Amino acid sequence: MNPLEVAWYVLKASEEPARYLNDILGNTDVWQLERAMDSEDTKERRTLAYNRLLALDVDVVEYKDSYMTREDRDKFIFDLKYAKRMIGSKHIGEIGDKYEGDVLVTETFSFDSYYGKSYCFKMIDKNNNLLVAFTKSKYFVGYWVDGKKNKDGTYEDDYLVSGVNEGDKIKISGIIKKHDERSERIRLEDKSYGGAKIKQTQLTNIKKQGE
Repeated sequence: MNPLEVAWYVLKASEEPARYLNDILGNTDVWQLERAMDSEDTKERRTLAYNRLLALDVDVVEYKDSYMTREDRDKFIFDLKYAKRMIGSKHIGEIGDKYEGDVLVTETFSFDSYYGKSYCFKMIDKNNNLLVAFTKSKYFVGYWVDGKKNKDGTYEDDYLVSGVNEGDKIKISGIIKKHDERSERIRLEDKSYGGAKIKQTQLTNIKKQGE
């Protein structure tokens, strides 16, 4: 018996309305089905959406009594693991000291500022201390390499060199600019987010090994 047949019998036994059952069985909208899998009122309805996604060859999994995509499951495990590690973060060195070490990138994001788009990189070292850096370096944010230039001034075969991403393990250097303690959003076991005061060391003039 395939997953959809199992789900059909589960819902029939729970006397789900036939209209809802038919709507799900005929649905091919992955985005709608993923929402239903995550947020429908009953476990039976979430299970039906989950099995429909399986039938559509979408990579979904069951984890901690919930349904989610494998990508979301892996992201949740990553966030939870490193949230626990950051709790004991301590300040590193003295202001003005040079820093050099291996780090794991835990978060990257960009935002608009007075000086244009800015990029933030959060990392932890081997002792689980949180480091933060703001940089526009192309080696961190990525950059395009031009390919062959045509007579009309356009390029072909250009390509993007990826910058630094969440989950990367890299060796960096920089200057310790500031020590502070900020409220960080951390992942909780129930999949929600909470806040915790985390000590962090801010770096400036950050460089990645190989620049």
